[in-house]
Amino acid sequence: MLSSVFPSGWQRCASTAIEAYRFDAESGVLQLLFVEGRMVYDYPCTPALYENFLRASSKGRFVNETLRPYAQLQGWSPRPRHWPRGGSGPDGRPWAP
Repeated sequence: MLSSVFPSGWQRCASTAIEAYRFDAESGVLQLLFVEGRMVYDYPCTPALYENFLRASSKGRFVNETLRPYAQLQGWSPRPRHWPRGGSGPDGRPWAP
């Protein structure tokens, strides 16, 4: 586990692949922090896809089989960012636990 405290809006995920997530319905983006490599990815995501993500028994499988193909159809290409150590979240904003 990377940290017991996440920035505001981030939720810990019970997954071997995904450490935490955050969904922004306004922008239609699901941010995922992956356990391996401490990388954050932004995926285009609808509210319905987000609900399916929450209900998925395997979050990693859902990302690989559903979310990633949907994102690719939307013209998405991966642009991972490192989860920073210290006082800011993966989007560069200060942490607000």
